[in-house]
Amino acid sequence: MVITTLEQLKGLPGTTYLASPYSRYHGGLDEACRLVSVAAAELMKRGHRIFCPIAHSHAISIAGGIDPLDWDFWMKQDQGHILSGNGLIVLKLDGWTESIGVTDEIAAFQWQGKPVLFLEPSEVGL
Repeated sequence: MVITTLEQLKGLPGTTYLASPYSRYHGGLDEACRLVSVAAAELMKRGHRIFCPIAHSHAISIAGGIDPLDWDFWMKQDQGHILSGNGLIVLKLDGWTESIGVTDEIAAFQWQGKPVLFLEPSEVGL
């Protein structure tokens, strides 16, 4: 089955990985986290099981004194979710095409043959 819609992706077992720009978002790290958290909440309300590395990691980096921009550290944290995720949703916030992390996440999911869907912010009320 080829997955081309959010509704089809929702039907897969497991958790869907929600990617978005962070360091490349022009509004700053806090706003990048806020926006993707709103998107994650909306998708969850629609029945999706979401893991969102920015929403998950931003607060942890602040609370734990961990550099939020330490790409190597956070990629190691996210790797298991990338391997176990049923697919990837890319929230197309400003900067998503320049984001090294988003680019790598897309490549990792495509390499595994897992679906990658692109989501306009307006589709989740942003």
